[in-house]
Amino acid sequence: MKHGIISIILAVCMLFAAAACGSTASAPAEEGFKPALDKETAAVVDIAGHYSNFEALEDASNRFAEYYPNIQIKYTALDNYNKVLATVMQGKDAPDIFFTFPSMMESQDYQSVFAMAEDLSDPQLGFDLSCIRSGLLSTDSEGHTPMVPIYTTTFGMLVNEDLFEKEKLEVPGSFSELIQVCEAFKDAGYKSPVMGYSNNNFLLYPLYYPHFCASIK
Repeated sequence: MKHGIISIILAVCMLFAAAACGSTASAPAEEGFKPALDKETAAVVDIAGHYSNFEALEDASNRFAEYYPNIQIKYTALDNYNKVLATVMQGKDAPDIFFTFPSMMESQDYQSVFAMAEDLSDPQLGFDLSCIRSGLLSTDSEGHTPMVPIYTTTFGMLVNEDLFEKEKLEVPGSFSELIQVCEAFKDAGYKSPVMGYSNNNFLLYPLYYPHFCASIK
């Protein structure tokens, strides 16, 4: 039963995450989420995480209850999450669902944690991971997928389309076009064609923007 409940929660979490992806006018209409198990299933599911926005958590819990009203969700926000997770997972009250990060997979400190994780790419679980961009999925050395993204941080660029229209320029679709457009803006008198958010960290742009560009190439 516990295995099935985990499948339910992960499926609904993936539904919530996919809701933010949007769709195009030409995309076929989606049928929507259909519960995989009996809606009368009753159970208690323990979740441990670092997320402390309880208002958002309550909203997600209420949406989940629309599908499985008899499943009680218990969420615990752990202090100093990264340091205590391995200890918590080895205790007798280990949670059914827990938060992980791709960086944890490279650390020996979390090997015991991932040893307890399901391989979500296992066909027997019946998950359709094709709805998640492959660059967001993390796999271990054996090709297992121990986690799926519930929420992610995306670094991207916004375009002032009014300026492009004013200067009769096209939005660039490649790096070389970006360079050409920046030169055109500079020739038109714009001192800094590219602006960005600064969080008092000069490494933000040289580290994250190449990663972002490579992921969407």
